[in-house]
Amino acid sequence: MNLTRISLCLFVAKLLPKMNITQYRPIVFPFTALVGQERLRYALLLNAINPRLAGLLIQGEKGTAKSTAVRALADLLPEIEVVKDCVFSCHPYLPNKMCDDCLKRFKDSGSLPIARRKIRIVELPVSATEDRIVGSIDFEYSLKTGSRRLEPGILAYANRGILYVDEINLLPDSLADLLLDAAALGINIIEREGISFKHPAEFILIGSMNPEEGELRPQLLDRFGLCITVDSLPDPIQRLAVIRRQLEFEQGPWAFIQQWQSEQFHLQNRIWQAQTLLPQVEISAELLEMISEICLSNNTAGHRADILMCATAKTIAAFEGRQQVILEDLARAAEYVLLHRGRIPMPVQGGIPVPVPSVSQEDKGSDTMVPTNLGEQDEAEDQGEKEEPPETPDSIFPLGNPFHIRSIEVHRDRFYRQRYGRRSPSKTLAKSGRYVRSTSVRRNDDLALDATIRTAAPHQSSREKKGLAIAIETSDIREKVRERKIGNLLLFVVDASGSMGTILMSETKGAIFSLLLDAYKRRDKVGLVAFREDSAEILLPPTNSIELAKKLLEELPTGGKTPLVHGLVTGYQLIKSHLRKESQSLPIMILISDCRPNVPWHETPYYDYRYNEVGYPKVLEEVLSMAQYIQSEGQIKSLVIEVDDRYDHMSKGRDIAEAMGAQYFRIQDLQAKGIVRLLRNR
Repeated sequence: MNLTRISLCLFVAKLLPKMNITQYRPIVFPFTALVGQERLRYALLLNAINPRLAGLLIQGEKGTAKSTAVRALADLLPEIEVVKDCVFSCHPYLPNKMCDDCLKRFKDSGSLPIARRKIRIVELPVSATEDRIVGSIDFEYSLKTGSRRLEPGILAYANRGILYVDEINLLPDSLADLLLDAAALGINIIEREGISFKHPAEFILIGSMNPEEGELRPQLLDRFGLCITVDSLPDPIQRLAVIRRQLEFEQGPWAFIQQWQSEQFHLQNRIWQAQTLLPQVEISAELLEMISEICLSNNTAGHRADILMCATAKTIAAFEGRQQVILEDLARAAEYVLLHRGRIPMPVQGGIPVPVPSVSQEDKGSDTMVPTNLGEQDEAEDQGEKEEPPETPDSIFPLGNPFHIRSIEVHRDRFYRQRYGRRSPSKTLAKSGRYVRSTSVRRNDDLALDATIRTAAPHQSSREKKGLAIAIETSDIREKVRERKIGNLLLFVVDASGSMGTILMSETKGAIFSLLLDAYKRRDKVGLVAFREDSAEILLPPTNSIELAKKLLEELPTGGKTPLVHGLVTGYQLIKSHLRKESQSLPIMILISDCRPNVPWHETPYYDYRYNEVGYPKVLEEVLSMAQYIQSEGQIKSLVIEVDDRYDHMSKGRDIAEAMGAQYFRIQDLQAKGIVRLLRNR
C-alpha cells in the first residue's frame, strides 16, 4: 500500500466518528441532478407524497436511469416516528400496526419508546431466498441456548418504507407470491420450524424492468398503482449533460452532492408541503364522473383504476400547490394509472373472448387465394377416388387471429434444474422455491433445520454437548428439497407443404402465434423449423424474441410436398444442439402437420409414392423410426397436432404420436374451430 492510500485511510478513520456513521451507506447520485426523465421523477415524487398510490412500475430499456432514480429518492424521503430498537419499524401509537412483541409491551406499559428516522428504501435482490424475504429462525442462537428466536427478513426492514425490486419481471413466481400476499394483507405471517409470528409489512412497492426480458404476471402487475415507460434521451444536448454530470460525480462525489444540496432541500420542502396539503384537496362530482367514463372506455378490470386515478389526481394537485383538482390533473393521472391497465375490448364468441384481428380483410385472404379445384377435390374424396390432391403453388397465407390458450403443462421429472420460468415444475438446487421435503444427500447446504433437529433429537442423551443446547453431528444434517417452475424450449416443427391448404395454414399460424405469446409470458425460449418441398429448414434457432418469431411466421411460404421425416430429424438435431449448451433446459417438440408424409429421407426409385404400395410403407417406416428414436432420448417431451379434415388410411398422426410418446390431437374431433378450439381446451 503506497503512502497516498495510507494517508487516505488514516483521514477516513479520523473522520468516521465525527460523521456518526453507524452503517455502510453507498453514495448515490442526487435526485435533482438527474437529466431528463421528467415523468419518471414525477411519478416517484407522487409516491413519496402519497404512499396510498400503491407503488410504481418502471418499464424501459437498459441504461435509462431507472435504478439510479429510485436509489436517489432515498435522500428526499421524510422522517417518520418508529418504536425505538424495533427492527420492524412499528408505529408507536397504533396497535394495529405493531408486531407481536411491541403490542405486548404496549398493553403492559401503555406506551413505547419513540425514535425518528427517514423512510428507508430496501432493495430486494432477484436471487433472494424465501427465508431471506419473510424471515427464519436464528440457527446459531438456537444451538447455543436451546430456544427459538426469529431472524427478521427483508419484509421486516421494508415496513413503512419502500421496497425496490430491480428486474422484477425476473423474480421467481414463488417470491412474487410472497410479495403479493404481504402487499394484500399488510402483514407478514411467519410459520416455520415451530415459530409462529406476525408483524406489519406495509410498504410501497417500486419495480423496474426491461420488457425485452419478459413480461410481468398480471396479478403482480395490477398491484402497482402507477406505471411509466422510460426511453433513452433523444436530445443530443441532454445526452451530453448526462455524460458531464456523471464524470463530475465520479471525480468528486461529495463536492458534486454539495453542489446540488440547495435543490435537494427545496424539493424536500415541496414534498413536505404537498403532504400537508393533500388531506385538504377536493375533487368535483363532474371530474369523478369523468374518471368512471375514462376507465370504462379503457375497459379496465375491476375498480382499482378508478380509485387510484382519483388519488393520483389529488396528489398531483397537492404537489402543484392547489386544493382543487382540475382537468389537467386528471389527464396527467390517467397517463400513469391506465398504461398497464387499459385493455382493447374483445368480442365474445361462444363465451370465449377473441382479440380483434390486427389484419385487414384484404390481408385475410380473398377468393383468388383459394385453389379453384377444392370443390372437385372434396367430391372426388367423397366418391372414394384415390387421387393425390394437386400441390398448390407457393403462397404466403395470413396470420390467423391469436387467442387465449390454456398452456401446455409438463409433469415434473427427476432432474435438478437451476433455470427460472413459469411453466413446468422441477426440482431445483437453488435456495428458493417451495420446500417439499428433506434429504440426507448433501448438495447445496440448504439446511432443513426442522428435519436436522428431529434426526439429532433421539441421540442427545448419549452425546457430549459442550455448552450447546443440541449436539448435532454431520450425519444428522438434512437439506431441503425444493421445487419451482422453470421455462421450456418450445420447438415448433411446422408442416408448410401445399397440402395444408389456405384455411388450415392460416389457422395453424394463428395457433402457433398464440403459443408464442404464451411462451413469452412464461419465459420460454422458442424455435421454429419448417418442412416443405424436399427438406426442412431452421427458420429460428432457440430465442426469446417473440417479434422475430412472429415476423418469420408471417412470411412463411407454403407449397410443395411433405418431407415430414426431414422435419423430425432437423428438429431433433436442433434440440440436441441446444441441450449441449443448456443441459438443464426442458425441450418440448410440437409437431403441427397433416401427417401425410410423401418425401423419404433416403432417395428411392419411388419418389412420388403417396399412393404407391411399394414406396409409401418405406417412408412411413422412416417417420415412425425417427419418432421412436426421439422418444427413446427421454429428455424431449412432444405434442402432435394433426391438422387435417379427412379420415383415411393416409393420416398417420396417431401412429406418429404413439411412436414419439406424444400427446395427440386431431382437428375434426374438436368441431369447426380446429386448432383454435384444440389449443383453447389445452
